[in-house]
Amino acid sequence: MQQISKPLVIAYLMPATLSKHGGVINYEPGLGPEDMTRWKATLAELKPHTIIFGTGFVTADMLQQWRSILPEGNLRLIRKGVTLARCDLASAAELGISVENTPGANAPHVAKFICDIILASPRQQTCAVLGIGKIGTIVARTLAEQGHRLNVISRRLAHPRTKEGFLRESGLIDHNVSCPTSITESFQTADAIAITLPFTQETKGLIDAENIHAIPQRAKFISTSFPQILTDDALRALHARDDIDVTFDHLEKEFAHVIDILGVSAPRSNFIMAEKAAATIECQIAMDEAALKLAAEKKTTLPQAHTARLVDRQN
Repeated sequence: MQQISKPLVIAYLMPATLSKHGGVINYEPGLGPEDMTRWKATLAELKPHTIIFGTGFVTADMLQQWRSILPEGNLRLIRKGVTLARCDLASAAELGISVENTPGANAPHVAKFICDIILASPRQQTCAVLGIGKIGTIVARTLAEQGHRLNVISRRLAHPRTKEGFLRESGLIDHNVSCPTSITESFQTADAIAITLPFTQETKGLIDAENIHAIPQRAKFISTSFPQILTDDALRALHARDDIDVTFDHLEKEFAHVIDILGVSAPRSNFIMAEKAAATIECQIAMDEAALKLAAEKKTTLPQAHTARLVDRQN
């Protein structure tokens, strides 16, 4: 029988989480590809079957070192958070390492951040919601309950049966909800736009400059997705639209990419880039707890060595 060691946590945890769970984990925050010697030494000493990572990169070299030290048995890589864009998923699959994330833990907090910006305006609005995972669904339901009109766009709504099922399950069936077939159609009547898509190969560059040109004057554009959801031309078009109030809320380290694309030293005053939505203590603790709870679950169907499997849930 495989002997299970303590999870190795290389994500940063909140002090309250460490106080509560410090005795059942090995905590090495920030450990990553910048110091492969330390990475290899830590793996050799602790021999973890589960690793919890955060916003740092998990490279092919890191995964190969892990599998070489533990060549047999189940290995689990758990993301504290949702996006898996910084993990080499192909290498994980090739090495038979299960990759899981924790969608939903941050959803109420991020959704509240989006809704607070939109609801700061007292008037009734038409709100476009692009992405109806856990965050987008909460945003849509909150806005609908406040009497706002919704343009909801997602591949999940392409089929009438799927659309009706989603509207019923999300509590939106009796509200003023339309499901446009294109992003431009969704944007062109919107007073506020919420982007909550996960970042994948399919969503990279999904929003183009034509979509941005369709946005009405004085609209609000709020995105909690990776900026790379927009093409470079779309980012430049959005920055040029000083009649639109823009909020990008994501990892601060992603914003250097935006500045490079825009070719400016700093964005305009109503083009805000910050990391606030998931930065509250309550949200961070909820994400900590979700990752640790997932790590504690017994997984009897995980892959054996070198059998590919990926658990990639949406936000």
